[in-house]
Amino acid sequence: MFYTNLQKICKERGTTPTAVAKAIGISTSMTANWKKGGMPRGDTLQKLASYFGVTTDYLLGSELTTIAFAEPNELNGYTMFKQNFIRLCNQKGESPSAVCIKVGITPATFSCWTDESVPRKATLMRIADYFGVSVNYLLGTEKENAPGIKPNAIFLEEKNVHLIPVYETVSAGFGALADNSIIDYTPLYFTSAAEAAETICIKVKGDSMYPKIEEGDVIQVHKTDSVDSGTIAVVLLDGDEGLVKRVEYGESFIELQSINPMYPPMRFEGADTLRIRILGAVKKIIKSI
Repeated sequence: MFYTNLQKICKERGTTPTAVAKAIGISTSMTANWKKGGMPRGDTLQKLASYFGVTTDYLLGSELTTIAFAEPNELNGYTMFKQNFIRLCNQKGESPSAVCIKVGITPATFSCWTDESVPRKATLMRIADYFGVSVNYLLGTEKENAPGIKPNAIFLEEKNVHLIPVYETVSAGFGALADNSIIDYTPLYFTSAAEAAETICIKVKGDSMYPKIEEGDVIQVHKTDSVDSGTIAVVLLDGDEGLVKRVEYGESFIELQSINPMYPPMRFEGADTLRIRILGAVKKIIKSI
């Protein structure tokens, strides 16, 4: 739907997707990915919408309905929807994108919800039914505790919950691949917005860090170009191979160590240490049950 809408509006304005990509300052190769079904990131989508003077909802062809003429007291209730949705996802232990798929809407739709918009009534009812709550609870007009949530549960402040992108590979997470390499978003709590901006998540492949990190686990990574010796980090080898390893420093060498004993240490001495670039430190391991 996205690329179809993009082509439509380009035709109406007498331009092409490639020309628009150049105009907003992104790689024209992105248009080929979109044509194959890929989706732009949120910031790129917003640039496209601003360029054409339309909403991101229009470009996505989503079901989103904006409450533009609601009375002030109604709007105050409706602005609670996204916060309540994220809260319920956290309580259920599922990502917003996963819940969207289960209730029959696209994850891209969720990324475009704002504090002044809600889905259509039919979608709201599906979401409410999935969580076992009322539509009014989702909209913030019903203050009782949701079923399954303990009255004394502690909820984190919504302003400190940030949606962090989950990338399919290490290389994708650090800009080596295209926009559509984001496979999900996960809500994480940060007291600092700057820390959230420097954080990404990556789905791990391989078993070199087993049993601490297993294939399919998601690692939370803080972007940094240096780590202390003994830190599990994301490193780039020879400029193209992304690895997750424990980094150990010696007087004249750097050693990349696996936890799995089946994988021997990789030692780089002298000038060869320049083949290694630190990309980030692993802060947390998120496992699926």
